[in-house]
Amino acid sequence: MEKQNNEPGTSFTLFLGVFLLSSAVLCLEILASRVSSIIFIHNYAFMVVSLAILGLGCGGIYVFYRWRSKKIDEPYREFSLFSSLFAISASLFIILITETAFLTNRFVYFLILSVPFFFAGVVLSLAFRLFTQESFKLYAADLIGAAFGSFLAIGILNLLGGVNGILFVGLLGSIACFIFIKGRQKKTLSLRKPALLSSLCLLLFFTNIFVSFLGEVPVGRDPRKDLYIRLNNPLYEAEISETKWSAFGRTDLVSYKDEQSAKVLFIDGAAGTSMYKFNGDLENPGELIEFLRVGFSGAFPFYFLKEGQKDDMLIIGPGGGKEVLIGLLARVSNITGVEVNKDFVDIVKKYRAYNGGIYTDFKNVNIVVNEGRSFLRGSDKKYDIIMFTLPVTKSSRSREGYTLTESYLFTVESIKDYFGHLTKEGRLIVVLHHPHEMLRFAVTALTALKEMGIENQDAMEHIYTLGTEMSPLLVLKRTPFTLAEANARHQAMHLLKLDAPKSSYIPHIEQQTILHRHEGELHEFSMFSEAMVALSRGDIELNDLITTMSHDISAPRDNKPFFFKHAIGLPSDLSSLLTFIVLINIFVIFIPALYKGTARNMLKPLAIFMLLGAGFMLVEISFFQKLTLYLGSPTISLAILLGSLLAGMGAGSYFGRRWCPNSNINRLKIISSLIFITIIFLLFIHPLILNKFLGASILIKGLLTCALLTPLGFILGIPFPTAISLLKEMGAEAAIAWMYGVNGTMSVLGSVVAICVSLTFGFSAALILGALCYLAIAFILI
Repeated sequence: MEKQNNEPGTSFTLFLGVFLLSSAVLCLEILASRVSSIIFIHNYAFMVVSLAILGLGCGGIYVFYRWRSKKIDEPYREFSLFSSLFAISASLFIILITETAFLTNRFVYFLILSVPFFFAGVVLSLAFRLFTQESFKLYAADLIGAAFGSFLAIGILNLLGGVNGILFVGLLGSIACFIFIKGRQKKTLSLRKPALLSSLCLLLFFTNIFVSFLGEVPVGRDPRKDLYIRLNNPLYEAEISETKWSAFGRTDLVSYKDEQSAKVLFIDGAAGTSMYKFNGDLENPGELIEFLRVGFSGAFPFYFLKEGQKDDMLIIGPGGGKEVLIGLLARVSNITGVEVNKDFVDIVKKYRAYNGGIYTDFKNVNIVVNEGRSFLRGSDKKYDIIMFTLPVTKSSRSREGYTLTESYLFTVESIKDYFGHLTKEGRLIVVLHHPHEMLRFAVTALTALKEMGIENQDAMEHIYTLGTEMSPLLVLKRTPFTLAEANARHQAMHLLKLDAPKSSYIPHIEQQTILHRHEGELHEFSMFSEAMVALSRGDIELNDLITTMSHDISAPRDNKPFFFKHAIGLPSDLSSLLTFIVLINIFVIFIPALYKGTARNMLKPLAIFMLLGAGFMLVEISFFQKLTLYLGSPTISLAILLGSLLAGMGAGSYFGRRWCPNSNINRLKIISSLIFITIIFLLFIHPLILNKFLGASILIKGLLTCALLTPLGFILGIPFPTAISLLKEMGAEAAIAWMYGVNGTMSVLGSVVAICVSLTFGFSAALILGALCYLAIAFILI
């Protein structure tokens, strides 16, 4: 390999350019996941972003073929050119999204989004290829830049939003381009093209900041997107009246031509939550509020509450305030709402004149911005009522896109938390989407109660369910319902027509059959859910009921909290994605090996880079999900996890050469073994430590998490540059770009495998698999 001139000034320019480009890449990854979640449903958002990130690895493969044996006289010309192409392609991506309808096609979207990642992959892999002797410092700049980018993306979303945020990514890429131009060795060399492209990106960003010539990101044309239905159904006559961006997602407030209708808040075009028009007078609330009190299944349990049974109420995910209204109308003394999306809270407060000031003008209402389960676990307070209504976004919440489509509100452990925070006569009120979700939540509750010493038949006396097909209600009471209580609810259920046969069950009430004649034929229906009645009679065991169902109703746990995964086995789209990425990896891994002149004895290095790519993503995703439960906010979890790991890895890479300085192989063996031991240690020790600090402030929990993860990050940063140095030691510098590509595409495969393993066996299994990847590296080198 032609040795490059690495004068101190040149090296600093190289590292600074790599730092900025890596920051831009991670920013784009996070921002693209947010934008994609608006256009697509959550699983497709995960798919397109994952496929696009394959562009990083493909950039490495391009470098392998393009410059495998060619001399590069002026590397900074290539760095500046491809940085400028990264910048302009990122800017064009968001322009095409906002101005071109066909970008909602998944295939076209993926292709265009992959282009900037490809150009970034070219720059980064070429840097490692040409400056092998600086691989430790280069990797440190790469990782610290990525850590900076993870924090920067959150600030960008809050300050600039999605559209200007991605234009800002183009701005970052442009700055990297100009830095590379400054570092060129031949000062007379003309670099007009990259300078022109970068200047255009600067112009686009500042023009849109001051003129806003671009529109907003459109909601995908998908009937599963609630906001799309509202905006495109002429019966609604709806329009978006306000939009707010944050790291949590894009919040839209939708208003209707009929001013008497409720306004609806959406997050990423899904999970609508109503904000009702209310005059603030609880004595004369108006017809719409009266309809809510009678027609909403979640209001049903409040009819039966006596004095002393409604002193304190906790609402998890109040959104637009519907449940707060129910509590106010029921004269609950103190209402606490815990809402994870700050923008929902801000908008409801802003529209106090419309909603009666339900978040601002009632002294007995306190709204807290937090994640509900985290808030509960950090408090000793007991409540007469804990209530939540469909508190799920079904949009991607993390940079991986898929991992946060589930929450920890519907697990066995969560039921125990709710039960432990109820007063003696307290009750949990849950409104779900449809009957089989209701049945699954009942199974989860029964599993939790059995682990608390209450057998299934006895536990069925603590539960009743009812409602319509689309919004069944489940009430779980700390003490059993008496026969008198059951009779009162049974009569009211029929009176209010909240008696769908697939959803209803009242303890102590015998099953009845109903005859109904339809089109001349007599049909027989059961009054209550057959499954629930069978459980109450002891006619079927819980495990037997689970196995007889065509959809998954097993009890989710914190280690595998996928309540809204209804299909048994892996989802078909995830299986297809896994197959496709495996095929891509086969192409990236084996095709270059057939290229004439490829260095021999590459089997071990190839395996090492494959394991490094997959192993890191398995570890990162698993820890991210586990720590979200303790830290509460997915946004904070993402920032702390990536910041701790990547910054620690950057430091590890910078100082890593000092470990076994005379032997790359010994360094890899020792560090890989140490990574395995550390991951397994953290798997068992982190819950013991963090559980003791559940009530601490987010600052304390964040610092504690950093203290746990940064040492792991430090040693995780050493293997990759060591493996690069090993290639140089073998005389295989030409294969470095190939190995960079393998590492990149295997990282994407690792993220998909992490989801597949987590869905099937849980996050701990995925974390252990990641640890085993590092242990395998040590065994390979023995």
